[in-house]
Amino acid sequence: MSSVLLVDDEELIRVVMMRWLESLGYEPRQAADADQALQMMAERPADVALCDIAMPGHDGLWLAERLRSLYPDSAVIMVTGSLDVDAALTSLSIGAVDYLAKPFTRDQLRESMRRGMDWHRDAVRSRGRIAALQSELKERLAPLADYLRRIPVTTNAGLDEMLESMGLDRATIEHSRRVSLLAVNLALSLGIRNPELCDVERAALLHDLGRLSLPKTILSRPSALTEEERAVIRLQPKLLHEIIRDCPFLEPSSDALRSVYERFDGSGYPWGLKGEEIPIGARIIAVADAFDTMTHQRLHREARALPEALFEIQRCRNTQFDPRIVDALVKVASLHWFQSGPKVVAGEKVDNPPGPSRLPEYGHVDGVDTPLELEHLARSEATR
Repeated sequence: MSSVLLVDDEELIRVVMMRWLESLGYEPRQAADADQALQMMAERPADVALCDIAMPGHDGLWLAERLRSLYPDSAVIMVTGSLDVDAALTSLSIGAVDYLAKPFTRDQLRESMRRGMDWHRDAVRSRGRIAALQSELKERLAPLADYLRRIPVTTNAGLDEMLESMGLDRATIEHSRRVSLLAVNLALSLGIRNPELCDVERAALLHDLGRLSLPKTILSRPSALTEEERAVIRLQPKLLHEIIRDCPFLEPSSDALRSVYERFDGSGYPWGLKGEEIPIGARIIAVADAFDTMTHQRLHREARALPEALFEIQRCRNTQFDPRIVDALVKVASLHWFQSGPKVVAGEKVDNPPGPSRLPEYGHVDGVDTPLELEHLARSEATR
């Protein structure tokens, strides 16, 4: 039987609503205030909580916020004695699934409870799917942890051998090497030197290693991801960081690796870091990764021309990207790709394209979507 917690300071209201809820087939409990409600939820969480807004002490909105935070599977329905538009909007903004204005009928209560129970069941199913995907993610990263235990990586050559042995497709490895090459150039233009320069280079080589953990159904999905899939993608930088930091040679690169998907305005993941809180290496790699992704053919779209890619990166300065690193990218692009004749990029000779609209062919790529693209960067079109 589905459980309901009714929270209202008026005893007469509680008596009537308890009778209605029982007649509708629910198992109701009652609380006279917010503090009592929290205590009862701690003892046994309810599937649905019906919360009156106007109560002595902590009001229903205060209670609803805490219930949504502490019991994410419990649906919250707000009840009020007046049709207050602001209160209704506030209720919805904090996660309430419905809003009942007194006086309401038994039929209205039934419909509201149906919506609440539907929401609760969906939440439980979603949590189960997330748990299953997270378990699969950890299992798929296990070979990496096992490799580092058996064959400690202590040199750059050893790092290359590890990447080659992990089962990454050729396109992903070549993408990572191009991103590493560009990240080194960006770091140099910003005045970064060894040992930090090597840390940036290694983090860039490793930045796509988390894709090992992602099921192929996620990697190859052409449409928007589900919320469960997004939750799993946001988890993989943490798990990868936990594995890489246990390798002394790679540990200095692990913080940048964990923070590659943070955004300069604080809306990224996994920690929501902002501005200078994000390691400089991660900010560099984010720009290099987005630029390389746009300028090479991907599974579901063609490569963008160099000027168009630079425009998109510029458009996302101060939101997704650090403006200093965006400026560094423009400088590096101008030095290496807009001038005639071959260039030396991080020790490698690269021939310029015949015109400013194409990147040099310093690595063939067939193109497979990266986790960064799989987020579709809906909040930013920089890697669209």
